[in-house]
Amino acid sequence: MKVQEKLAAFSQAALKEAEDQRSRLLEELRAEYNAACDSLAAQAKKDCEEILRRETAGAEQSKNKEILLASNEARKALAARREQLLDQLFERLEQKLAAYAVTDDYKEKLRRDIASRYDACHSPMLVTIRQQDGDIQASFPERPEIVFQLSDADMIGGFTALVKAQNLLINESLREKLNEARQAFIGFNIA
Repeated sequence: MKVQEKLAAFSQAALKEAEDQRSRLLEELRAEYNAACDSLAAQAKKDCEEILRRETAGAEQSKNKEILLASNEARKALAARREQLLDQLFERLEQKLAAYAVTDDYKEKLRRDIASRYDACHSPMLVTIRQQDGDIQASFPERPEIVFQLSDADMIGGFTALVKAQNLLINESLREKLNEARQAFIGFNIA
C-alpha cells in the first residue's frame, strides 16, 4: 500500500472516528438538553402549582372573609329585628296591662295582694301605689299598720311595700312584673 492509500485510509478512519465522536457528543448534549428541559418543565410545573395553590388559598380566604362578614351582618340584622319585635310585643303587653289597671278586677286584685302581703309579714308596712289607685286606702281602715304613699312613678299598676321591721322591700308593681317577664323571655330565647 502506498503512502497515498495509507493516508486516505487513515484520513477515512480519522473522519469516521470524528463523526462517531461527534454523534456521541451530540447524543450526550441532546440527553443533557432533554434532561435540563424536563427538569425546568418539572420546576415550572411545581412553581405554577404553588402559585395556583397560594392564589386559590387567597381567594378561598377572601371568600370566607366575605361570607363571615355577610353572616355577621345577617346576625346583626336578625338581632335588631328580634329586638324590634320584642319591643313591640312588650309595648302591647304594657298597653294591655295599663288597660287592665283601670278595671274593677284590678282594684280587687290589688286589695287582695296588699292584704295577703300584710298577713304574711304581720308588721307595719309602707305601701307605695299610683295616684290613680289612691282610693284603695279606704279599703284598709281596720289595718292602721298599713301606711299608704302615692307616687307619680311609672308603675303601670300594682304596689311596692317596705317592711322596716324585717328589712324587706316588696315590689309587686306591674312595671316590675313586665320587666321580669321580658328578662325571662330573653333568657328563654337565648338558651
